[in-house]
Amino acid sequence: MKKELLLFVLCLAFYGLNAQILLEENFDDGTRGSLIAVDVDGATPNPNVGVFTEAWQPREMVDGFGFSLVSNSWYTPAGQANDWLITPALEIDSEGYSFAFRARAIDASFPDGYNVWVSTTDGEVASFTEQILSVPNEITGSWNTQVLNLDAYVGQTIHLAIQNNSNDQFLLVVDDLLVGKLKEFDVAAAELTNRRWNSNGSSVSPIIVIENNGTEIITSVDVTTELDGVEQTFPLSVNIPALSTGTATIPQAIAMVGTNQYELSYTLSNPNGNEDENMEDNNNSGFFNSQLGNASKKMVVEEGTGTWCTFCPRGHVFMEIMAEEYPDDFIGIAVHNRDPMAFDEHDGNMNLSGYPGTNINRFTRNIDPSDLSISYINSEAARVSPIEVSAAMEYNSTSRELTVTATATSLIDITNADIRFSVIITEDGVTGTTSGYDQVNFYSGGSTVMGGYENLPNPVPASQMVYEDVSRAILGGFDGLEGSFPETIVTGEPVNGTFTYTIPADYDDTQMQAVVVVLDATSGEILNANEVQIQTTVNIFETPELVEAKLSPNPAIDLATIYLPLETAGDVTVSVFDLSGKLMKNSVYNSNAGNVSYNIIVSDLNAGMYIVRVDTPDGVATKRLAVAK
Repeated sequence: MKKELLLFVLCLAFYGLNAQILLEENFDDGTRGSLIAVDVDGATPNPNVGVFTEAWQPREMVDGFGFSLVSNSWYTPAGQANDWLITPALEIDSEGYSFAFRARAIDASFPDGYNVWVSTTDGEVASFTEQILSVPNEITGSWNTQVLNLDAYVGQTIHLAIQNNSNDQFLLVVDDLLVGKLKEFDVAAAELTNRRWNSNGSSVSPIIVIENNGTEIITSVDVTTELDGVEQTFPLSVNIPALSTGTATIPQAIAMVGTNQYELSYTLSNPNGNEDENMEDNNNSGFFNSQLGNASKKMVVEEGTGTWCTFCPRGHVFMEIMAEEYPDDFIGIAVHNRDPMAFDEHDGNMNLSGYPGTNINRFTRNIDPSDLSISYINSEAARVSPIEVSAAMEYNSTSRELTVTATATSLIDITNADIRFSVIITEDGVTGTTSGYDQVNFYSGGSTVMGGYENLPNPVPASQMVYEDVSRAILGGFDGLEGSFPETIVTGEPVNGTFTYTIPADYDDTQMQAVVVVLDATSGEILNANEVQIQTTVNIFETPELVEAKLSPNPAIDLATIYLPLETAGDVTVSVFDLSGKLMKNSVYNSNAGNVSYNIIVSDLNAGMYIVRVDTPDGVATKRLAVAK
């Protein structure tokens, strides 16, 4: 059930009679349910939104609420939309019925609008002659809930319709349509939004989510809290539209001291000075933990990408930069969308607002990959985590059976928390031969330097593309394995989890990793993570990297350069092999210690994949290099 629809159901359930609900559609089954869509304009969608071939098409959108209905107004040639979404017949037998739904536009620069109509005869488009709402431009970035009173139609049988009449805009989304009787004043106490995990000496001001399940805008509400047996009541000023949610800060600072756990209980009352019509959902509670010190942490960055995505080469480049510059702090995972590498369970939970986009530890969301920097590394390291995590593995290369053992140790005692293990399996060096592996490339022929993509065609052929850190499987599920941690977590006592996985025959087991993550399932945040390479026998020319190296541009056309830090002066050998192991190039340099770089001429090589191996006095580095023509 979707979050917003839950608000509707909470307020309606207490009437006890199904007759109070005339229509309820949330589209989670991927259909329009009892609604009818009519495409009056018959226009052709612009190729950029070519998947929207129907009026009010059911589609999973990016906000994590499942299916919604989407209407397109971006046409070729440009023109005005005329898409109708029509309800079945609805008998309004008494006063108190409302028509409620939520809507949003996708792009603030091209905000779609719509009208709401009533027909008192039938469901034909021509019969909708009474307009009861006009929204020229819907809000973007969040849902806007509309609640329309239907008392004017008591004693009549009506049809309702939403019409997208936008001219050359983008996409309009509607969801959770409801016709029923709603309460006027009904608030519910939802969760705390604060992080549970805090450092000793800090102070927390609790922020609560308040659900308005009634038809009136809520501007004030009282909250009564209880902490350590002490009860206090505070008036809160809010502005929460009907059937919507809002937040409020309780003016009660809670001091975090030592390694303690605090439980805050809270109760809402007196919305707008009135009696709440349903007090059964007005109570809630939450926990805060304080700790001394902080677990050493990794920054897990899940990147939404796709071969169809015109700007996603930018994601490839900046994810690689982060991996090379911060190898000890950064774990990158490429989550593909709508291409041959897409893994539905991972992709379907990303909840991105655009591509390419990244989520950092599932806490900081919708960050463009080009904005990733050391500041995010530092902010993640500073954010308190109570859990240390390590990973170990065993692998049988004959049966391809992998066993991953996750171990977590807490810095504090924890109760009433839902902590879970999950293991994400990734693969490097992924290639393909079909057109689905061609990478659409906005940067082709442009003036923006983008890791060599500016010198490549659009699209970049599959033969020239190598995809790194591709998400292949999630052991324990995206939200973690329920029950993988005990109900009471004791300081210093290890918690272990064991996960098994059979690597498919078409995956390269020499290029795979297991990323063990520890999740706070209540908030969804990754508290900590660690990564282990799946160790197997590798070719002599593709030795596991022992020294850090960076290869750029990659793909390359004429020249590539490999960069690395050299701690010990001496001979450095740069070799280039094809994938059969044939030596194509070999150069030896006598180098001083320091940051060094070596050019590799590739203009005389055929297009394809190669292995660059660098032997230094400090160790060996290998990199895959794509050569384009």
